[in-house]
Amino acid sequence: MQRSRPIAFLALAALLSTAPLAVAQEQQTQKIVPRAGFAIAPLPTDEPVRDGMDAIRDLVKANHGLAVHRSMTPEQGVDFAGKVHAEAAKIRKQTKLSGEALDRLSERLTEIEAGADEVEGKQPGADPADGMMQIDAVLEKYPTEFDHPGWVPVKGRR
Repeated sequence: MQRSRPIAFLALAALLSTAPLAVAQEQQTQKIVPRAGFAIAPLPTDEPVRDGMDAIRDLVKANHGLAVHRSMTPEQGVDFAGKVHAEAAKIRKQTKLSGEALDRLSERLTEIEAGADEVEGKQPGADPADGMMQIDAVLEKYPTEFDHPGWVPVKGRR
């Protein structure tokens, strides 16, 4: 009987020592693999995110000059902001992202919407050019955080 206790203990120790290894291997296979040139893997996107971000980028491209050259009318600012908010709401409603990808996307959309509010002039002393530049900065950062094949930034050419 005394002999069976050390053997049982060794068997139990061997079993317990392989469990963390199996969990670690499983977690390693679930990681996103970085694309070439990325130090950290970009977060995934889905079709609603890609379509919505493309639409927001196109809205910024179409209105960028008006805002930065201070020739945007208040009505144009309201129209622009409304469309940006609508696209952001559509992304939030339709995306199937979860976890870190959804959290980071929500942060970026909130930053974009704050810029749109500035373009609209919701706050006294708001400058449409500053709001547009804020959105532009988020759109420049977006492809470094998210995997969006074919993304062209506002300043890029299609």
